Amino acid sequence: AVFVLVERRSGDAALLPPRLFRVRTFRLGVGLHFVVGIGMFGAMTTLPLYLQLVRGMSPIAAGLATLPTVAANLAVTLLTGRMIARTGRFKVHLVAGVGSFTAAMLVFATLRVDSPLWHPALGMVLMGAGLGASMQTLTTLAQCEVPRTDMGAATASVNFFRSNGGTVGTAAFLSILFTTAAGRIAERLAEARSDPAYRHLLAQPDNARALSGVLRPGGGVNLEDSAFLHVLDPGVALPFLEGYVTSMRLVFLTGAAVSLVAFALAAWRVPDLTLSDE
Repeated sequence: AVFVLVERRSGDAALLPPRLFRVRTFRLGVGLHFVVGIGMFGAMTTLPLYLQLVRGMSPIAAGLATLPTVAANLAVTLLTGRMIARTGRFKVHLVAGVGSFTAAMLVFATLRVDSPLWHPALGMVLMGAGLGASMQTLTTLAQCEVPRTDMGAATASVNFFRSNGGTVGTAAFLSILFTTAAGRIAERLAEARSDPAYRHLLAQPDNARALSGVLRPGGGVNLEDSAFLHVLDPGVALPFLEGYVTSMRLVFLTGAAVSLVAFALAAWRVPDLTLSDE
């Protein structure tokens, strides 16, 4: 509220001139950047956790495993830029990009503990392609009807709203993950403990030592440090991994719902404009 008040009183010196919000395409552009930023940053923080916690990858290996996102992003960004330059039409690329990103969230929402690596890689390709097609077209949308004197402020505002969306998305997605994971893991552990073979594995000295401080007397779990997963017997670790995966599915389904809102806005509210050469 203070920021809005100061900007209104700053007139031409405002960092984010309020007059920009009178421009429909600017409102749509920054609004969609905010919504897409929620899903984008939320997915980019959750997916490496799947690769590290569930698949047991090191941080370096998890980073290398996300290269399909980078490759698809680069290729589609270059292709989309050329097509917009040739035709002047950008809405079709925007809608396709947000749709591809939504599909990526749905692919991630179907991940399992034993999913082959091509499964998350498919989602990464869809996510990279979606971001490559939508990010630059959203910037174009925000700029296309803004006066030239405000072009710098409009471009900076795009990054501002995307970063704010990313802040919201990261906080919300990780909050969903870690507030639901403990309960999901406790449920899986309760089911597994009904099996005598699993109780025998729990009683083995190495497993008992690794789980000291993790298992609470009431059946709950302490997830402040996940390093114990790397030393547990795979059979003992399975309920923990399944609990994490079910929570991650909820996170990605939330991301898909947010992205679907962006897709609906892009498809039905964004005007189908043709950029001029002037």
